[in-house]
Amino acid sequence: MIGVNCACVLIAALLLPNIVTGEKPLLKTRLGLIQGLEADDGDYYMFLGIPYAKINESNLFGESLPHPPFDTIFEANDDSIMCPQREEFNQTIQGTINCLTLNIYVPKTANSTNKLPVLLYVYGGNYIVGFNGRYMYGPKYLVRHDIIIVVFNYRLGPYGFLCLDIPEVPGNQGYKDQKNALRWVYNYIEEFGGDRNKITLDGHSFGAISVDLLLHSMNENEKLFDKVILQSEGSLSPYAKLQRLHEKSVLKMARHLGTNTNDVRQAITFLSSVNSSLVIEASLKVSIVYSDCIEKTFNNAFKSMSNSDWNIKVPGAKNVSFMIGNTENELIHVYGLDIPEISRDLDQILRSSKYSPLTAIDTYEIAKIIHGLSQNERNV
Repeated sequence: MIGVNCACVLIAALLLPNIVTGEKPLLKTRLGLIQGLEADDGDYYMFLGIPYAKINESNLFGESLPHPPFDTIFEANDDSIMCPQREEFNQTIQGTINCLTLNIYVPKTANSTNKLPVLLYVYGGNYIVGFNGRYMYGPKYLVRHDIIIVVFNYRLGPYGFLCLDIPEVPGNQGYKDQKNALRWVYNYIEEFGGDRNKITLDGHSFGAISVDLLLHSMNENEKLFDKVILQSEGSLSPYAKLQRLHEKSVLKMARHLGTNTNDVRQAITFLSSVNSSLVIEASLKVSIVYSDCIEKTFNNAFKSMSNSDWNIKVPGAKNVSFMIGNTENELIHVYGLDIPEISRDLDQILRSSKYSPLTAIDTYEIAKIIHGLSQNERNV
C-alpha cells in the first residue's frame, strides 16, 4: 500500500473508483499512479505535464514513440513545459526537446457513471510558437459546464515540421505528435472520468489547420474523435500551403553551427547532437518557412499529406459533427498593412499570405482600434 497523508486526503466514494482525492488527487491508471492537484479557482482537478509520447533520442527530428508506463508515482504538477521555440512575448529561446506532454482538467462531477464529454484543444502559432500552459489555455470557464479539457504540446519548427523526403525525417512530425496525443486521450481518458465516444477536437488558427488535416487523415478503423471545431482557419487557407523540401535549409543550419556537409543525413545527425536552443537559433537565421508537406509512402505516412491529390471525400470522417467559424473582427491585425490595396480589393488581401511587417505607427493605430472594440464589447 502507498503511504498517503491522511490529514489532507479523503476517499470520495461517489467520484472515480480509482482515485484518492484531496489537495493532491491520486489516480490509478493502466499507465501507473498519477498524482495531480486540486484547482484553487474552481471545483476541478488538474493533471499537468503528463507525457503522452517520447522523443526518439537517436533521431530528434523523427517520429515520436509511445511513452512507457510509470514505475513510481508520476507527479502531474508542472505545466511550464514547452517545446523548443523562440518565445512569442519576450523573444527568448526556450523549451526542452522532451516536451510531448498534456494537461487534463477534470470537473469533480466526473465519475464512472457520469462520464463527461472531452474537449481536446490544438493551439496555433504558425508552426513555430505555442504551448499548453494554463495562463494561455486555462480551463476555468469550460470545466464549469462539466467538460473535461485536454491541451497538449506538439513539436514546432525544425523538430516538428522539417520535410526531407527520407525515412528518418519524412515530414509532418508535428502532426504525428498530435495524432499520438489523440490516441493517448482516446485510450486513457475514461480513467479520468471522460467519455471516449464524446471527444471534440478543437483548434484555433494554425491549430484549426491541424484539426482539419487530422480530420482528413481519419481512418475508418480508428475513429479518435466524433466532433471538430475549426476557429478561423482550415486546410484550404492560404496559410496552409504545401511546403517544399527543406534539404538546403538543413545544410545551411549545419553550416551555421560549424559543420560543412552536403549530405542531409550527416547534417541531421549533427543537428541531433546540438543543444536545441542553438538549433532553433540556426533555423531562425536560415528563415525556414514551415507547413505541411507531401510525404512519400514511407511507413506511417501522414495520410492526408501522403499524395498531392486533395480529396474532400473522407470515408473515415463519416458522421463527424463539424463546426467552422470566424471572429467578428477576423484578421484585423493585417488591416494596417496596405490601406489602398485593401480598399481596392479586400477579398484578395484576405486571401493573400504575403504581408509586409507593420510599422510602429501602424501597430499603434491598430492597437487603438482593438482596444476600442474591446471596450465596446464590455459596455454591451
